[in-house]
Amino acid sequence: MAVLTAPILENISFAGYLTNGKMRNNKTTSVTVSKLHAETRMSSVDMSFSLENPDRIQYKIRAGIETDLSEFRDYIPDTVISDAKGQLSARIDTKGVLGVEVLFSS
Repeated sequence: MAVLTAPILENISFAGYLTNGKMRNNKTTSVTVSKLHAETRMSSVDMSFSLENPDRIQYKIRAGIETDLSEFRDYIPDTVISDAKGQLSARIDTKGVLGVEVLFSS
């Protein structure tokens, strides 16, 4: 059985903060990462995100991804993609609400 070695993350940098807000409870708790950068030998990601209210998570995510799919081919289930190769460039900008009931539903 072959042992897989995950791509090594390098050049990691981030800036952000965590607060429990004015009311010091879950409703005003938030984490904000204004900059997150990471690289592997052949790929990179730059993103920012915020999460608010752990009881009913409000999220905002903005990301830019540049990757060589061959670097991650062994980690993509072949039932999803049968032959991953080439370059992938993606820009993601999303926001919404994710309630705890969604996270823990069966």
